[in-house]
Amino acid sequence: MMLKLSEFLQEGSTNLSNLIIKYYKKIGLNEVELALYLQLVMYHDQGDLFPDMEEIASNMDVSLKEVYGNIQGLLTKKAIKMESIRDEQGKQADQYNLFLIFDLIGNYLISNKQKEKIDADEQGIVELYQSFEKEFGRMLSPIERETIGYWIEDDKYSLPLIHLALREAVLNQAYNLKYIDRVLLSWERKNLKTKNEVLEALNRRKKSVSENDKQQFDKEQKKQGRVPLYNWLDPNNQSQK
Repeated sequence: MMLKLSEFLQEGSTNLSNLIIKYYKKIGLNEVELALYLQLVMYHDQGDLFPDMEEIASNMDVSLKEVYGNIQGLLTKKAIKMESIRDEQGKQADQYNLFLIFDLIGNYLISNKQKEKIDADEQGIVELYQSFEKEFGRMLSPIERETIGYWIEDDKYSLPLIHLALREAVLNQAYNLKYIDRVLLSWERKNLKTKNEVLEALNRRKKSVSENDKQQFDKEQKKQGRVPLYNWLDPNNQSQK
């Protein structure tokens, strides 16, 4: 027997957020609790904020005891909340608040992002140790690992900053942590806290050194007398054949 269009429209439809469908397992709900939550949403959309549990048990084809057990599960997991309100006549009535489930989903998403960040940070630390061992050409000692850990946990030096200090040590062929520690401390005293700030300071220093060298070169030339540059494009400078 086919359902008539009028009957279909009369029954209406239930709108459920995709977030609930996507994350109900992640927040600890099972399929029966989800089905029960759907029943509550259906009645809520129809204006029944505290539906008859026997009717829901009939809809789900389960026992009344099972319905009450799963209602308690939703309450315990804080997916729903039972509240008392007063109607327009001042009478007290109970209702189910169905919106707490979104708090659960929000908390899950936040904690999951934090976990991803922690995992990424841990991977970054592993890669930092590997960089030291690659540049030093040997395994790090326990004391060296402890020192690097101290830079990260206590001194709060960022991983990119420590990588940059390691590069400076390698360029100066100083393969020891004492040198790197002095480099990091020097940057800290100059209030250079990020990799970009250090790189900008190094670029300014290089420009300053280049200008000083040029001034010194010009000064020496003035003392010795300038040597005119040969212009290969001037026909008057060509040799007589």
